[in-house]
Amino acid sequence: MLIDLNGNAVVSIHKICISTYKKDKFLTKAPDLKWTDNIEFAYCFENISEALEFEEQNHVQDFIGNEKQLLIWTDTGKSIYD
Repeated sequence: MLIDLNGNAVVSIHKICISTYKKDKFLTKAPDLKWTDNIEFAYCFENISEALEFEEQNHVQDFIGNEKQLLIWTDTGKSIYD
């Protein structure tokens, strides 16, 4: 466990999630596909290929529509391509 400068426990899990381009909404699957404001509820993936396979599914593409999205690291909020 890591501790921040204020003495709070920091949990750092290096996983990937799908976010909107502005990184203000995150794709979740509970119980159905939807966008959530809280990254804690994001549907996460262990690796890039898993995330890309999920993202390419027809029902996911239908849900996302024209929304620009990014694959980001859940612990840093940075794009996987940065």
